[in-house]
Amino acid sequence: MKDPDDWTWGDAWSHGPRGAIFVLAIIAIFVFGGLGIYKYFAPAKEEIRREVYEETKSYQDGTIRDLDNLRLEWLKAEGTNKTAIADIALHRSVDFPEDRLPVDLRNWLAELREGRESED
Repeated sequence: MKDPDDWTWGDAWSHGPRGAIFVLAIIAIFVFGGLGIYKYFAPAKEEIRREVYEETKSYQDGTIRDLDNLRLEWLKAEGTNKTAIADIALHRSVDFPEDRLPVDLRNWLAELREGRESED
């Protein structure tokens, strides 16, 4: 007779359906449990990655350049186009720290905000 301490994974298959179900249950726990852990930790990891990216010089320079381009487009635009460009600029500037903006962009965005408040 075989010693119970000499158990191997191959023995699980030889115990019929119960052994096979046991092995499949262990595999399912590892596979689906791993996804559960990933779903739990992935958002926090992505948030940290995003925060690090937003601190990079390239992100900050790109945002300032985009806002500056929007300001130039706004100066050329008329009517509803001007309103649309102002909405886009205000939306893009919401998460960007104002103290990192050049003075001219900071003043322009303040002017746009004041214009929105006077319309309401």
